[in-house]
Amino acid sequence: MSRKNFAQVLKEIDEQRRQLIAAFLDNSPLIVGSITQTKGRCGKPNCACVQKPTHEITLLMSSEGEKRTSQLIRKNDVEEVLSQWQRYKSLRHFLVTLKELNQKEIIILQELIQYRKRTYK
Repeated sequence: MSRKNFAQVLKEIDEQRRQLIAAFLDNSPLIVGSITQTKGRCGKPNCACVQKPTHEITLLMSSEGEKRTSQLIRKNDVEEVLSQWQRYKSLRHFLVTLKELNQKEIIILQELIQYRKRTYK
């Protein structure tokens, strides 16, 4: 790879990194944890769910330290919570991508050192 190519690849990595970091600087709220959608019972004695859980429910599982919690999400809030949770999942994916970019950049910089290396006589 020529020196020009090294510079171009490093610029591309830098641009990708800037775009990813911009997502972290966005102030939109995030829901951290995992979301589970399942069926449950409402508790009304005459409802069909007494025999078999039939009501769609959405649960947020999260943890603080070693304490795990489960919260029922109200039907009116499900769409907003899922949107905020998706943002959280995207940021987690971006972290992995940033790590891969850093590793790629280190490899390229090491190759650049090898490209420029000379011996002393």
